[in-house]
Amino acid sequence: MLHGKIACAIQSDSVQSFPNASKPIRKNVMKGLANCRFAHIVTHGFFNDTSSGGESSDHSAADAFQMPSRNPLTESGLLIGTDGDSKHRARSDNGFLTAEDLLDADLQGCRLVTLSACDTARGRELSSQGVLGLRSALMGAGTKCVLLSLWPVPDRPSSELMKVFYQKMINGDSPVIALRKAQSAIRSNEKWQAPYYWAAWIIVGDGWEKLLSKT
Repeated sequence: MLHGKIACAIQSDSVQSFPNASKPIRKNVMKGLANCRFAHIVTHGFFNDTSSGGESSDHSAADAFQMPSRNPLTESGLLIGTDGDSKHRARSDNGFLTAEDLLDADLQGCRLVTLSACDTARGRELSSQGVLGLRSALMGAGTKCVLLSLWPVPDRPSSELMKVFYQKMINGDSPVIALRKAQSAIRSNEKWQAPYYWAAWIIVGDGWEKLLSKT
């Protein structure tokens, strides 16, 4: 599920695209994730912090899908497809992909998942279990490496960061080194020097293995 220049650069048979996000595509996305080596998902992320009475990180997503608080894996997720009446969309209508959904997937063949959305690294912190959310679900499902954000990320610098990130990996860098270089590139832009523009992105999992190469 890579798009545009990224997919062309990788030239992988496992690249899949779901360009029409107006369709209910939850099942297709789950199937695609289970059959690809690299996934790049650009969408809206949400984290509905019900444990402390905090506000959702994405009000539109929280309003559209009221999640129960008993299961922390239902409190974070991705908006992957809605119709014009998203406020009345049920979970079975495939508009949302929660951390609980991802935990049920078999992602052992997926080497890198990039969640290009806001707050995707957030989750509910439980004693002795750590932070439960998209990050723990993807790793638990077998994903080797995940790129996520710690706070709401601005579109333009994030898009530029992703371009540099993948190019550095294609040139032979590991995800950790590629991200470091991409963040440095964004920071070198006078308009984007503040950490808000580039520091939200983190790598979890086995980020030191080189995943892509020109050769």
